[in-house]
Amino acid sequence: MPTQNELKALAKLRLKEAQSLHAQSLYDGACYLGGYAIELAFKARICKLLKVADYPEEGKLGQAFKIHKLEDLVFLAGLKAEWVDKKLSNIPFKMNSDLVFDWSEAWRYLPQDTKSQANSQDFLAAVEDIFTWIKHKW
Repeated sequence: MPTQNELKALAKLRLKEAQSLHAQSLYDGACYLGGYAIELAFKARICKLLKVADYPEEGKLGQAFKIHKLEDLVFLAGLKAEWVDKKLSNIPFKMNSDLVFDWSEAWRYLPQDTKSQANSQDFLAAVEDIFTWIKHKW
């Protein structure tokens, strides 16, 4: 099971990898990994909230925490009300949230060249905004 610090490090690494893939014109992979950076960041926050060293992954409890849907993770991270308030008061954050929260782990199955350079650039900019917000919470 990954620890909170390992999740933080992985989130930062996945974001760096996403940026690197974008720079190499590998836009689908860039978007896919960008979404995972957000997922991992939320899971690090969940560890903090629950005051546990490791993210729950085993047993019945672990099954409940094997979640990829970002909207569910923001809730489990105890940030739902704050996230909603920020979206209501900050239009760019709302737009970035809407873009990032459309992400799904199923993007790994998207056909090649589904995402364009512009899609990837916009998505990663949104990921960076949301990532910065989460990072202040972990």
